[in-house]
Formats: sequence, structure tokens, C-alpha cells
Amino acid sequence: MSDARQTVLVVDDDPAQRGLLERVLGLFDLNVQLAASGQEALDQLARSLPDLVLLDMQMPDMNGFETLSEIKRIYGDQSPPVVGLSGAPFGDPDQAAVFDDYILKPFSISQLGDRLKPYVNINSD
Repeated sequence: MSDARQTVLVVDDDPAQRGLLERVLGLFDLNVQLAASGQEALDQLARSLPDLVLLDMQMPDMNGFETLSEIKRIYGDQSPPVVGLSGAPFGDPDQAAVFDDYILKPFSISQLGDRLKPYVNINSD
């Protein structure tokens, strides 16, 4: 493999949020793939599995829970870790438990880095 950097798939219907995450994850020396919908994420996952998926909860057509359910159905034990992104706390603790972790928006660069460290190597030099 010529590029040892790990890859994160960012799934968010908001182009500004995708762009922000792309820039921040680039600061951590991570490769970034972008998807604007749950279906687009599933299409990208079919081509190659990233090291981590950052998945927005509130998206039209297929929300974060539905997208995660499909990822787990298709990939089972081979599913990459999925960290949910939400603008509001989960009302039900069981909802949060289906994700490997979740991050509440807005978040700082350091908060994002701290939450992603268990899943990818963060290089913040």
C-alpha cells in the first residue's frame, strides 16, 4: 500500500459540514471520502471500506440510524467503526449504543480528535 494514511468516510447532507470535516480531518493527516447521503455512503462502502465512518444522524431519505442498520446488515463483523454526529443528544440511551461512539455538534477540533483516537491514528503535528 503506497499511502499508509487511514481513511475516514464523512456522511452528511450539509455541504458546509462535509467541507469543514474534510479540512479538519486533513489536519489530522487522514484521507477523507465524502458522501452526501446514506445511499451514497453505501455505494462508496461497496467500493472500499474506510477505517472509520462519521455519520450524520439527520439526513433526508435515509437517516443515520437507517444507514447504520444497512451497513451492519451488509458488512456484519467486517463493518468499519461508525461514529454518529448529532446536533442534539439522543433521547434514548439505546439509540446512542448502536454506534461505536457519537459526537454532539458543535465540537472543537481537539474534541473531535479525542473522540476519533480510539479508531484512527491522529497526527496533529
